[in-house]
Amino acid sequence: MGKRRGYGTAQLDYRPHSAFFIALGTAFLWFGWCCFNGASNSALNLKSIMNINNTLYAGAAGCLGWTAVDFAFTRKWSAVGAASGILAGLIGYVRKSSFDERLDVEPPSCADSLSRLAASRPQLVTSQYLQPSASA
Repeated sequence: MGKRRGYGTAQLDYRPHSAFFIALGTAFLWFGWCCFNGASNSALNLKSIMNINNTLYAGAAGCLGWTAVDFAFTRKWSAVGAASGILAGLIGYVRKSSFDERLDVEPPSCADSLSRLAASRPQLVTSQYLQPSASA
């Protein structure tokens, strides 16, 4: 197949063009995710309320984990990074959304968002911060 044409040039520079629309889309997605998980029981009971709470906490934990690690390496806060963390936390919560009635979604969602951050930015994994220094 060969190399991709235009790789590393402005032709294939896939950067987000509007942080506002990314944040707005993430808010709609998070709201819809809460409504879907809350209504998945077809009843308004304690389990549906717990599903909504767990969905909110999963997105928040993913957001906090992603932005904290992203800030530690880049020294910049990013709304796009926060939106990516929210989405990664929600995806990490999907596996256990209707099976758990406990509030223990934060560690798996945070860990899942961090693993997705490492997969999306391999330069962070191989950066100078994680390599042993030559002077030590």
